[in-house]
Amino acid sequence: MTQMTNKGKSFIRAEISEKQKEYIRLLAELRGVTTQELLGQVVERFIDRNLQLIQDYKNELDNLNSKSRRRIDMNT
Repeated sequence: MTQMTNKGKSFIRAEISEKQKEYIRLLAELRGVTTQELLGQVVERFIDRNLQLIQDYKNELDNLNSKSRRRIDMNT
């Protein structure tokens, strides 16, 4: 994906197949939104879910560091 900025708006470019394009059009129609609105929702959810994964990973690293420090302290 490539991100471009133009006049305060951000754009994401993705390569999709004709079949995927048709699914997007159909889903947008079923939800009663434009394809642009649907794709905006998809991107927002993608970012939100990845932010949570990043935070979970950071928390795991912090826990691992704490355990390692305690073990080092116990051995000295």
